[in-house]
Amino acid sequence: MAATKAILFDLGGVLIDFAGLREIEALLDPRPTPVEVRQRWIASEAIRSFERGELSPAAFSECFLAEWGLAFEADAFLALFRSWNRGPLEGAHDLLNRLRPHFTLACLSNTNEIHWEDLLDGYGLRAALDQHYASHLLRMIKPDPQIYTSVADRLNCAAAEIVFFDDGAENVAGALATGMRAYRVEGVADVRAKLIELGLLAAT
Repeated sequence: MAATKAILFDLGGVLIDFAGLREIEALLDPRPTPVEVRQRWIASEAIRSFERGELSPAAFSECFLAEWGLAFEADAFLALFRSWNRGPLEGAHDLLNRLRPHFTLACLSNTNEIHWEDLLDGYGLRAALDQHYASHLLRMIKPDPQIYTSVADRLNCAAAEIVFFDDGAENVAGALATGMRAYRVEGVADVRAKLIELGLLAAT
């Protein structure tokens, strides 16, 4: 097995509390299950286009509201959408601080221009991570294979030298297909447990 040089993190659901799916679930009538909301979110063309950097915020708002059948003024919806990132999950920064002396740390997030600066600067991730990769800037989204190979190249690592954590099974499968060592996790405690299991973090 190749030595680990870099650890790559998804953000929402891994290091960041993303409330969007919970919020959408509460807005829809009839109310869907969490699994149904997530499936619809992943398949949403409005979301996919915005996360590829193909839509302005105004165009995204119009497309999303029409696609989901929601009755909001565009500006009110965009303010609500921005609020769906709720900050770092408990223990996220402590974990990154413990790992950083030993590995290159980076994030790879399907995100957008509304959320990105808050994620990096509002929550301290610009300083806590060595590299930062966003779908809307790369013009690619997970689980497209090209996004993983592009990030591996930018990290100057072979895919097998990267450990990747994501809360989406489809994104983990995409990373595995390119040779990364990828694991599905839900939150910081899961990440910590897997790192200990892999021998990349000392148990304390």
